[in-house]
Amino acid sequence: MTNSRFSNWLGENLLLSLLLTYLLLALSLGGSSRAAPLAHGTLQALAALGIALLAITWPRSLLLGRAKIPIALVAFMICVGLLQMVPLPAGTWELLPGRETVAEGFQSLGISSIASPVSLDVEVTAWSLGYVLPPLFTLLLSVRIGLRRLIRVVPTFLCVFSVATVLIGFVQLYGGDRNLLYFYRDTSYGFPVGFFANVNHFASFLLMVLPFVFFLFRQLGHIQENSDKRIAMTLLLASAFLILILGIGTAGSFAIY
Repeated sequence: MTNSRFSNWLGENLLLSLLLTYLLLALSLGGSSRAAPLAHGTLQALAALGIALLAITWPRSLLLGRAKIPIALVAFMICVGLLQMVPLPAGTWELLPGRETVAEGFQSLGISSIASPVSLDVEVTAWSLGYVLPPLFTLLLSVRIGLRRLIRVVPTFLCVFSVATVLIGFVQLYGGDRNLLYFYRDTSYGFPVGFFANVNHFASFLLMVLPFVFFLFRQLGHIQENSDKRIAMTLLLASAFLILILGIGTAGSFAIY
């Protein structure tokens, strides 16, 4: 293997390992929407650093392709959030829907009209913008790695993680409220939640993984018919599919139905 080929191979595998590591961190640490600000902040900081490094090292020959549409949507969302933090002239803010009560409260305190932004809580708005960083980083890293390498690893990784999540959920379901496998204080006690805090998030994740299971079933067509590998893979995928269906059914999430 020449030096250039080795460096390309090493770079591709490092990026793929980075993607899988980040996905593992995001799935295992980002399971609560409110109770884990430190974990979310860490994931967002890592994503921001990763996006910066990708921007610096992005090959000129590599085009974004179809990823331009979701990236444009993310950019639009960021612009909307930033605009909501821009102060409006005094009097204009009060004309917005739902601001009359707040304006009356200011007047009762003897505070005259002041320049205020659209957002009622600028801090929360700024914090919420950070939540676009992890999916944006994952998307850009996936484009950099390439589809051919992704389809060999990512579907299998998601299936394995989802099965582990369901198995943990089963232990939570039958272990009682004091089960140490509940990873969050504010959680759906008495329900299977896996690495998540909310049973709806748990069931939603399992539902999103199902297409990857179907994709792996489709990939079995590339394996020689009636071979031992094909039979073993079919049994494993069928077991994973049944476990995910059981997990969704056991969750009893009305949102998922």
